[in-house]
Amino acid sequence: MDLLHSERESIKNRKMLFAEWRLVRRRVEEWIDDNKRVVVMCEINEGAGLDYYESNFGKSAVELLLGDLFDN
Repeated sequence: MDLLHSERESIKNRKMLFAEWRLVRRRVEEWIDDNKRVVVMCEINEGAGLDYYESNFGKSAVELLLGDLFDN
């Protein structure tokens, strides 16, 4: 596998991860809006500050799931 192919696959995988977690976050927000209590338990396999892709995309999947702390 060459470096360019590896880089493309990594970016594709990160975009897919972000799309999945945006869907999860949207669903969580629906439940919160319905005044339901929500606990999300999962294995994300990623954390804030672990790789340089976060700087390219502006946030991590963990941050997507947590949502905006200032958004009420």
